[in-house]
Amino acid sequence: MKIRVARLKDISNIEKVYFEGVIDEGKLQFSGEKIKEFEKDIKKFKRKRLEEFKKDIKSTLVYIIIVEEKSEIIGYGKATVNKENKKFGATSMLYVKKEFRKK
Repeated sequence: MKIRVARLKDISNIEKVYFEGVIDEGKLQFSGEKIKEFEKDIKKFKRKRLEEFKKDIKSTLVYIIIVEEKSEIIGYGKATVNKENKKFGATSMLYVKKEFRKK
């Protein structure tokens, strides 16, 4: 397993991990037609999300960390540094591919 900082070329794979994770979260909250609507909404904002990932990777206040297994991105985390006091920050996202969870 390898952990590293995300690069721009990772964006499409980050999106895949994100999509899978968000849909799994949605299945815990919604059922039937609602999950289909939820999935449709997630797909609708893909372009905006990709732009946001790109902006975050270029930012000096955001860190996206990638977890790889055999050169495959299996998860990522996102943390943001506080602008006013750089000693503080927060984790805002953490997603792992389903088959690698609980390991």
